Amino acid sequence: MVDICTTLILTLSLAAALVTSIAIPTLDDYTHNAVLDADENFHVYWKFDKEKIIFEINVRTTGWVGFGFSPNGGMPGSDIVIGWVLKDGNVKFTDRHATAYSEPIVDSRQDYKLLLGKEEDGFTIFKFERLIDTCDDEYDWQLKRETTRVIWAYHAEDPASVGGSDTVLRHTHRGSKSIWLLSIAESADRDLGEDVKTFDLLSNNYHLPAKDTTYYCMGYKLPALDTKHHMIAYAPIITKGNEANVHHILIFQCRFGFNETLHHGIGHQCRTPNMPWEWYYCYMPFVGWAVGGETFYFPENAGFSLGDENDPTHVMVEIHYDNPESLGNIYDSSGIRIFYSSNLREYDANFVVIGQDVNQLLVIPPGVEEFRVNSYCTAEMTQEGFIDGVTGQPTNVTIFAVGLHTHLIGKAVSVTHVREGQDYEVIMKDDHYDFNLQEIYKLPREVQVEPGDELICECVYDSTGRDSLTYGGYSTKEEMCLAFLYVYPRTALEVCFTHTAVNETLLAAGILDVDSSRDPPMVLSPSRWENMTIHEVFDDIEWDEQTKNEVQRANNKGYKKSVSFGMLGGYNWEKKVVHRPIEIPEKVPPPRPNCQHVTSTAYKPERFTFILLTTTITWTVSVIVLGY
Repeated sequence: MVDICTTLILTLSLAAALVTSIAIPTLDDYTHNAVLDADENFHVYWKFDKEKIIFEINVRTTGWVGFGFSPNGGMPGSDIVIGWVLKDGNVKFTDRHATAYSEPIVDSRQDYKLLLGKEEDGFTIFKFERLIDTCDDEYDWQLKRETTRVIWAYHAEDPASVGGSDTVLRHTHRGSKSIWLLSIAESADRDLGEDVKTFDLLSNNYHLPAKDTTYYCMGYKLPALDTKHHMIAYAPIITKGNEANVHHILIFQCRFGFNETLHHGIGHQCRTPNMPWEWYYCYMPFVGWAVGGETFYFPENAGFSLGDENDPTHVMVEIHYDNPESLGNIYDSSGIRIFYSSNLREYDANFVVIGQDVNQLLVIPPGVEEFRVNSYCTAEMTQEGFIDGVTGQPTNVTIFAVGLHTHLIGKAVSVTHVREGQDYEVIMKDDHYDFNLQEIYKLPREVQVEPGDELICECVYDSTGRDSLTYGGYSTKEEMCLAFLYVYPRTALEVCFTHTAVNETLLAAGILDVDSSRDPPMVLSPSRWENMTIHEVFDDIEWDEQTKNEVQRANNKGYKKSVSFGMLGGYNWEKKVVHRPIEIPEKVPPPRPNCQHVTSTAYKPERFTFILLTTTITWTVSVIVLGY
């Protein structure tokens, strides 16, 4: 019986790879798409529901193509499909995994179902589907609402067949791109009403530098409005041909404005000496788009206020450009289109920012794989800060979208909602955070937060690639930990910042006494560091494992000082709280309904029953199937 089953498995595995080609489908029903390479040779389209996701890849080649998901953009640990079209029009298509930088291994269980495969006009086209969670924890990537590092590759020729087996030639083109695959799809043809107006915030034929990555910032004065309006949607405008170069766009409110005579419509590379100092105070985002995203629509009952007192008048637009081949002939006029209306909705939307106060008191030791930093909106803050801007009464707040932000060594970010210290839910969690992919993402379900509830933002950093301390700050080589929550209604609370447990951190590093009356504060004890600044001492410390662990423990257990503030109707509001870290209770992971009956990654013949419809299964296999 074992031999028969083995024969069946091998025969069906080969048969599963041969499917008669059919006509290419239209692309109109896909909700998302992205160009994966700078030459625009690799296009991917996709759509999904609660259980499965359907992909279509169109690649300018007549050889083999590969597509998959990776923990870090490389091959080891990745989940891959590879396929090609034979000369007779039949298709080979296999679910594989990679353990090294070598030919991916065919999975024992094929979890990707091929729907279409063909060559047409010099393109190789595959359409296929898989479950969001295939339950194959050994070889397949479980897709989640978080950053996914998509990898791709192709070759000009099909694999060589030697001795009855196919040898996949080393790729001639490959790459990776971070995408939020399961972002909420919005209807592209939604009617916003006849009274809706637009304005654009675009780069002005910007000549990209011949280097891999560029962050380009521009200042704009918003159009003057006579009365209050609501921004109800925004959409990307990407210069044709530059789809692979424009990676994300963020627009920040500049609370203190700037000299528009000097800076309106003018651009500089972000956070460089040439950038105007006023732009460093443009820190509160209100628009975010990233590759794979489409138009962002506000909820039907809320809009972002424009033109009213205390509304933003100046903004900074940040565009992240990818130019992996360092080409010198790329010019771009991409940006964002704002849709706004004088027909006001029920609620004003606003941002609430949770995170670590941006200063150099945040200290991340070198050589740590997971260094955790938590920030809080405490119960006292939401109790006093959730005051409706219209009624002046306490109100529940509805979170409908979230943006996450760290810098280069951030590896994971999450936002958690806690009620009465017991019940909690994770509002958003990205365990594969990528600094180069930043967008504001709609939640699949709006979250209600009540006065007295608590919110926690946790950032996890990987400093194993650094041999010196990383401090908090605005530079990309420094670190931040922030979450931007899109909420309605607008309340007095806009910002919750937490300061590091300074005293405990100093003691953990061996600093016993500090003269904080001096600027900068100077160390008094121990004597070997006397009259040195705190940063000089930190740079002098030998960061052994014990010291690293003590600093992490100080961050986890030490007293925090959290500050919340905001402005509503010209009224400045502030609340300061000194507190212990808020504990998140343990919770059993949610069930995986599709996996209840899966006990191993053994091959499951029923996944290939569709092959019986093709002419590639021999009479012998049919006999084995019937006999089995």
